[in-house]
Amino acid sequence: MARPRMSGFSQTDVSAPSTDSLSKTRPANGRFRERYILSETTALQGALNQGLSALAARLLNEAHGAIHAGQLVQARSLFVRAVELDRGAGARNAYGCFLLDRGSHREAVDLLQVALCRAQRDGDPRAVAIAASNLACAYRGIGVPALAMAWQQQALKAAHSTGEPAPAEADFAADLHNRANDALIQGDYELARTLFCLDGSTSQANGDECTRADNRGSLGVLAGLCGDLSEAVRCLRQAYRKHRDLPGCEMQAVGDLLNLAEIRRLEGSWRTAERLLKLAMRRLGKQGDAGIVQQVRTRLAEARQTRSVLGHDPQRN
Repeated sequence: MARPRMSGFSQTDVSAPSTDSLSKTRPANGRFRERYILSETTALQGALNQGLSALAARLLNEAHGAIHAGQLVQARSLFVRAVELDRGAGARNAYGCFLLDRGSHREAVDLLQVALCRAQRDGDPRAVAIAASNLACAYRGIGVPALAMAWQQQALKAAHSTGEPAPAEADFAADLHNRANDALIQGDYELARTLFCLDGSTSQANGDECTRADNRGSLGVLAGLCGDLSEAVRCLRQAYRKHRDLPGCEMQAVGDLLNLAEIRRLEGSWRTAERLLKLAMRRLGKQGDAGIVQQVRTRLAEARQTRSVLGHDPQRN
């Protein structure tokens, strides 16, 4: 995505991908979304403040402060109030990013669709690009890679329409990471590796610690899918330690734990997998989306049952 050019942009330049055709496309890797959690790099949350009232802007700042303080219920309330005051895309995009970070992908879609429409109405191609990119993140989370890729393409189209010679580095890193995720889901591991490496180099130059941690976690997932389990463990441990210590990265840390548990499951280390899943559940607390909480519970029950079966002596029957 690039810096905005405020003229020469038509609402018809970006339209919603056709769900009639795309919904018929099945994911290339059917069990990918069931077993791994990707670290999504969402677009810049503070980039859409044009037209915000002073009160709405203050509410958004307070919401982000509440997130960093771990006060997520208060943060949600502040986002809702900011959305009610904002006639543009900014507050909805920020709230949508909050929901994406919590794993509430379906709820985020509704907000981001409205943010996209507001950005199109205002003739702001940068805001359109950000909303479309975040919609791509939401559809990856839901598990519809075809729609995710279509929205990512729409984001790039909108970004190119700004006429700027090059995207901002942080936006460029986000695009690289998101396109790498699409390649990963579709099973094009070589392309994914290339894009993740480019993303890592860009993030290193930017000094963005959370994005660097996202990158390490994604490389861990890639290594796991390629069968290099020791490398997967190494990368995911690094990602978890970084995410764990960074404010606002709690859900990414949970994702690292779930991915580590999956790798340990593949190794046959069910006791370790169970321990990691318990830690993920504790870290989730009350802040995670209900779907993610249920996913952790299901995996934990699976790990306990398998460990119990493997530890059972059949001669005692």
